[in-house]
Amino acid sequence: MGAVHVRTPKNFVLEERLERYADAIETNPEAYAGDWREACAPVGSKPFEHLHLDLGCGKGTYLVERAAHEPNTLFIGMDQEPICIAYAAQKICGTRPAPRRRIAAAAVCRRRARCHYH
Repeated sequence: MGAVHVRTPKNFVLEERLERYADAIETNPEAYAGDWREACAPVGSKPFEHLHLDLGCGKGTYLVERAAHEPNTLFIGMDQEPICIAYAAQKICGTRPAPRRRIAAAAVCRRRARCHYH
């Protein structure tokens, strides 16, 4: 695969962005193998009925858009490029409350954080 070309704003610091949105980043996805729907459901709620995995999620636009239309589906986005993960996590954390509850940004950033539902 070729290099990813993403335009970044002036003074963009990847590490700061990853830290700021760490609640939306999972770096150990294999720990939830087979249990994502249960592990990421809000406390006291039933597991999600469906799970959608978006490999190579990029900036997370698809995840956020689809989550707004599918309330019983857990959306998980994965990407190996840290800059894409930073942008996807930012987009997920910046959505309105309703869609955020249905997105687990398991954006995998070369082993960096933990599972949270949004």
